Amino acid sequence: VDTAGGQTVNDIGLAASRIRGGVGDDTIAGNGGNDTINISQGGSDTLVFNAINTADARFGNGTDTVTGFISNFDGALDANEDKIDLTALIAQIETDVGGGLVIDADNIGNYLSATNDGVNTTLKLDRDGAGGAYSSTDFLHLQGVVFDSTHLNYLVTSGQIFF
Repeated sequence: VDTAGGQTVNDIGLAASRIRGGVGDDTIAGNGGNDTINISQGGSDTLVFNAINTADARFGNGTDTVTGFISNFDGALDANEDKIDLTALIAQIETDVGGGLVIDADNIGNYLSATNDGVNTTLKLDRDGAGGAYSSTDFLHLQGVVFDSTHLNYLVTSGQIFF
């Protein structure tokens, strides 16, 4: 178990890990493996997804499960809301697709989507959009948080999901 308390945790292993955020504003990069991340201790935590393996549908990231993710889904970023940093993934998609592609709030829905089962939400990544080489792949399960692609737009416009 790695524990963060207002600090950065960068899980360098490729196996599944259990990571727990502390009471401060933590930055957590699970990297490879299907990590279990608990950020319920408070603070405005940031989950970072890096492009580890550019040949993989999830760029080498596992499918992480997060508990304690906070959002009020109002389109404004509040002090205690958590964030998801997709900067490295979106930059890699723009490079891979080429042709001057710029992913922004208007077209992010081609690459990022959300589904829920009434209790939890799953974020899915399609690294080539409608390109056909890749399909939409689970990369993040948010336990106890329910939203869909409409709410996903709120998270993007507020900066809670940024890229």
